[in-house]
Amino acid sequence: MIRMSLILTAAALTAVDVEPAKLATADAAPLDPGAWELALGGTWTTAGRGLDDAGSAQDRGGRLREAGMGIGLTHGLVDGLDAGFAIGWSRIADDASEPDHGSGSSDLELGAKWRCCQSASDDGAWAVALLPALIVPLGRGQDAAAEIPTASRCWSAGLAAAASGSCGILACNADIGYCHAIGSEQDRDGYIGSIAADAALGLQVTDILQPEIELNWARDRVEDGTAPWSLAVTAGVQIGLPIGRLGVGAQRVVDGAAVDVSTTAIADLAIAF
Repeated sequence: MIRMSLILTAAALTAVDVEPAKLATADAAPLDPGAWELALGGTWTTAGRGLDDAGSAQDRGGRLREAGMGIGLTHGLVDGLDAGFAIGWSRIADDASEPDHGSGSSDLELGAKWRCCQSASDDGAWAVALLPALIVPLGRGQDAAAEIPTASRCWSAGLAAAASGSCGILACNADIGYCHAIGSEQDRDGYIGSIAADAALGLQVTDILQPEIELNWARDRVEDGTAPWSLAVTAGVQIGLPIGRLGVGAQRVVDGAAVDVSTTAIADLAIAF
């Protein structure tokens, strides 16, 4: 599943009453012209059970453990438009797989955010943005027979739409997007693309503290067999810092088919300059 987290969740870090950024849901707040944002992220995922093709829970035959790190850089180009890139590294250990380990870089993600409309009044504000993205594969040098791949072998192009709204202390986000694989059948390995939709609600309880909860849905398109899909719940908090923003939380898969029932700890630090 391709998720463009470090680019899609980059948000303006200007002094605002309500923080638009969320852990796993995109927002419609590009950076101001000339502004830069450095995003540093870390995740830890574990799973001991899975959901079969019918959605029934079962032991997956061994525990999965994956640690990931990522870095992204975003720049505000003009009013309502920013662009950036992100790349990561992960280490995987899977007792149910052969080979049972792997480590290496993730794919390179190139993306932009264009705010196409917005409105503000005394009662609140809302905005809508389009987020195109290009995934550059970095997995061609990885030997799948020796290690679990951490990157793909095919290019992908995606487009998402995101909406952000605020009213009082409420901060709402929603997004929907599709990513399509581009490449030979051998490189795609049966993968066609994926569609994802997310919704988030935060409460700006103080100037620097916003607890939040999210619903995250995703479904792959594949050439043969059951198309994996998942529904996850993410809960966490956004903390305003003098240098930017810190987001911490956890995500748990609660429903789906042909996927692991995974739990992921998330930490994202955004530094504005």
